[in-house]
Amino acid sequence: MSGQNTGHWFASIDSPTYIGLGQQTNPDAAATGNAHEGRIAEVLVYDHPLDKAERQLISAYSDAKYRLGSSSILEPPSDGLTFWLDASDPDADPKTPIPDSNQPLSAWIDKINGIALTQSESKRQPRIHRPNTLNAPTVRFDDSLLIAKTKSAPFYRHTSGAIVMIYGVEHRDEGYGFSVGGKEDCLTTVIYPN
Repeated sequence: MSGQNTGHWFASIDSPTYIGLGQQTNPDAAATGNAHEGRIAEVLVYDHPLDKAERQLISAYSDAKYRLGSSSILEPPSDGLTFWLDASDPDADPKTPIPDSNQPLSAWIDKINGIALTQSESKRQPRIHRPNTLNAPTVRFDDSLLIAKTKSAPFYRHTSGAIVMIYGVEHRDEGYGFSVGGKEDCLTTVIYPN
């Protein structure tokens, strides 16, 4: 998702108060259904629409990390990166080991600003998915929801930008991934699989 502000980017949300991941939410950040069913590997938010060269770099990064199992490209492009959730580092501390497969994830922390998306209800917590030690991990969502109640995410003031989500989808109906909202407004990624 990438674009200019035509009334539908973060700066157009009146008083944003939360960031959500995994379900459609109402302005109070409560789940309303249409859960994402599948795995999310990364969420990246940039402060500008990505040009062709940046999109190619992200594609090369994603291919190296998730398709080829290579660590040759360790990070995505960093110019303008304002938010980054990475399943390879869910606590945003590269010194700690990656949790084992099927471990519940009560918090996923943004690597840029330390914003923690959390879930205290164990039945709503997503789980780490790691098929083997050679593949990069993902976070498995199945009626799961992570929320950060915050009024100060740096990207809230952006009038244009890009959202990059690296994920796998397993559902047949619409599903909601990353969302930002407050009062009566919400900006969200929606997936309509074929």
